[in-house]
Amino acid sequence: MKILFVLGWVLLGGAFVAAAYETMARIHGAEMSVILSAHDLWYTLWPGKLVVTQILVERHLHWALWEYLARPLLSLPAWLLLGGPGAALAWRFRPRHPEGEDDENDEDESLFLFDALAEAAEEEDDYDRREDDMAPDHGPFDDIDLDGGDDRRS
Repeated sequence: MKILFVLGWVLLGGAFVAAAYETMARIHGAEMSVILSAHDLWYTLWPGKLVVTQILVERHLHWALWEYLARPLLSLPAWLLLGGPGAALAWRFRPRHPEGEDDENDEDESLFLFDALAEAAEEEDDYDRREDDMAPDHGPFDDIDLDGGDDRRS
């Protein structure tokens, strides 16, 4: 599935390149219309390749394949021929997160996290609600002599 997602993005990139080539074809003297067909774009930029491709398809496959399939497809703009399937593949096979549909439930659960933690703390045996758990703990004072002398001998 990831290969189809990447293929979709490659086709979308090809659509942008085809749109840029459409601008180049207009500079090289292609007919001035609002939308340039893929056939006109191909013929303006690489006329020899178009003729060779047509001959190969008609001779080795079937003449009707070129006439009834390739020509109608090539009448569409090149950016649409590449961008349409590219966008469909990229959208259909996009990576999804496993918790993608449950994002709203996760947000609701996080609202009640404090309440759940407070209930869990109250269930413990040594929990005292009056105890300040944020008070600093300075440790035991047994080893310190408050008169200034040190009981420890070196």
